[in-house]
Amino acid sequence: MALFLYGGVIMAINIAVKRRKKFYNGYMITADITLDNNYPVGGWEIKPSALGLSMFDMVLLEDTSDYVVKFDSANNKIRAFELDTTNDVLSELAEKASDLNNKVIRVIAIGY
Repeated sequence: MALFLYGGVIMAINIAVKRRKKFYNGYMITADITLDNNYPVGGWEIKPSALGLSMFDMVLLEDTSDYVVKFDSANNKIRAFELDTTNDVLSELAEKASDLNNKVIRVIAIGY
């Protein structure tokens, strides 16, 4: 479990590494991340060390059923978006949103 301090609130997301595979001069990590009920502004931070890496070259995320999740590589964060079907616009979840509580997303990270 990874605990992060954000604005005085401890956020807990659970990271379970499922597979670590040698990939050229680095590694490919497959993991499941269970999200919490407290979405932080800008997304959940994921440090490479949480996946057994020293840096990310690429991170791919699997979308959940009704939400789009994207990896912000500049800030090492998982950002979550909801589709507004009336305007066909993606909107980032509001701060402290609990929409993705206990949702599990599959992550494939490549790095070393």
